[in-house]
Amino acid sequence: MNSWNARVTIVTLLLAGTALFLQARVALHRNADEDFVVPEIRRRLRDTFSAAKRRLAKPAYLSELVEVIQSVRGVDWVDVDVFGGISELQLRNPAALALAVADLQKQASGGVVATVVECAEAMRRMDAPAERVALVPLVDGKRPRILPAQLAFLVPSVEDTLVLNLVQGRRS
Repeated sequence: MNSWNARVTIVTLLLAGTALFLQARVALHRNADEDFVVPEIRRRLRDTFSAAKRRLAKPAYLSELVEVIQSVRGVDWVDVDVFGGISELQLRNPAALALAVADLQKQASGGVVATVVECAEAMRRMDAPAERVALVPLVDGKRPRILPAQLAFLVPSVEDTLVLNLVQGRRS
């Protein structure tokens, strides 16, 4: 009879979600059916930016979002007013949350629109930047050894994270 020791490695997937926020002005072609075009824009955005279709640590790009909207038949043009994200880690830290909300409000007030929502890879705590480590909550009084990967996606159950404002005429 052979005797052997088996070593089992358990891998836990660490994930921190980042909810995307979008506010855009959309102009439709003159003969486009608003009752078809607007729901189709929403459907395509929610599909493209769904948690099921996004990859861990893949940034969300403004150009990707604009491409999805422009690809809907009946859209003349799109102008994004707000593009950003708030991570679960920021939600747990009042100061970080305040900064993220202030950035979204600044964009909504005519500030420069972000072109990317970054997502970090999972990494060892000792390799991570101090500002990222500070956002990770303590577990039993300690920071975890591995920081979670981030996933940026639209939250379908929160309607106000995807705001489309229809406008008439040419861009000014």
